Amino acid sequence: MDIVACYAQSLSLGHTLLCKNIRSCTITAYIDAISSLFKSHPYGLKDPTKSSTGTSKTKLVAKVIGEHRRWESMPNRREPVTKSMLLWMLNSAQPHDSCSLQAALADWALLALHFGFRLSEFLQTKDNITRKKIQRNIDGLPQAFILSDIKFFGHGKQHLVINHSSRVNPLTVESFSITWRYQKNLQNGEHKLMTRNDKNTKLCTVRAMLRICHRATVLCIQQSTPLAVYQSPHGKPTFITHKHMETMIRLAAYKTYKLKKKADLAKFSCHSLRVGACVMLHIAGFSTDDIKFELRWRSDSFRDYLRNVVSTASAKTMAITNFDPDEVNF
Repeated sequence: MDIVACYAQSLSLGHTLLCKNIRSCTITAYIDAISSLFKSHPYGLKDPTKSSTGTSKTKLVAKVIGEHRRWESMPNRREPVTKSMLLWMLNSAQPHDSCSLQAALADWALLALHFGFRLSEFLQTKDNITRKKIQRNIDGLPQAFILSDIKFFGHGKQHLVINHSSRVNPLTVESFSITWRYQKNLQNGEHKLMTRNDKNTKLCTVRAMLRICHRATVLCIQQSTPLAVYQSPHGKPTFITHKHMETMIRLAAYKTYKLKKKADLAKFSCHSLRVGACVMLHIAGFSTDDIKFELRWRSDSFRDYLRNVVSTASAKTMAITNFDPDEVNF
């Protein structure tokens, strides 16, 4: 593996002295500094930044810099939610009641980072809630997930009928599926399966979905009411809005990466969860077709979210457990 390309990749991910993202021209300057060092070496060592002809950068180095240049040129691009940010959300939610906004946001962020949810698929807009409305499909049902969209399975994919009014032992549930009744890509009725994660229970989607269904049932929402709810300080069931999630994501970015500038924090929004899911699968070694299938893309537009990074993994459930852009292993 080209060690200089690995170094360029690390710089692209923000692993600099100030722990901040830098521009492609700055990465190029760092690489050129390496080249200058070897040029002045008394033993005439081969320049590792150059190709065999010695006139241009190696293909891998050029590819990394080119990918970073494409990324920074994207208009209004969103930065991805990372595993470190997600862990901060999960940890910050622990002291709070299970029906609190903090607990609900952490559960939904965990699921969104695995499934790559679009905003309307699980959240409400603040404007609609102000007008006491929710987003609905043409059939009158909510656009966001409702309880009937979720199915739990035991051993051998046996369908489980669960009473969510009481807490369920997660070890009795091996997997669950989510059904998209209507979708932006017109793949209506599509469903995705996720298995229980016992290697890292904090990142387990089965446990998170059980908490979500229990929370919704305890708050006495109707079967046809969106699942993304929490208990307000006044004790009333309240819908989670995109502003709630956006505020939490930006706070996680601030706490995790010490970002203080409004321009830097503005790069994080609810869409950062879908971007993070895309980057996660790419780094985990998923093929183009697999990323499109798992995150429900019909086109190759997901490429706009990718960075040129290298890593390997074997399964989607383990991908988020193993992936950490703050710990690049060569």
